[in-house]
Amino acid sequence: MEFLVLISIGLTVVLWSWALFDIAKTRRQDPSQKSIFFLLIIAFPVLGSILYFQLKGRAPKRKFQPKFR
Repeated sequence: MEFLVLISIGLTVVLWSWALFDIAKTRRQDPSQKSIFFLLIIAFPVLGSILYFQLKGRAPKRKFQPKFR
């Protein structure tokens, strides 16, 4: 039983730190949105991290368009 608790705590810490690191390094969000997500993740680590990863949006794929002229 203690082993499961330690695993769940470890996974929570990994998810929490991954979300905070991702907020810090991303550049495509406006600062107010970043601060709201940051406060949400600090207040509710598991739920806030899951919401962040679900709502953050994806970056559009870049298309290769060479210009030879």
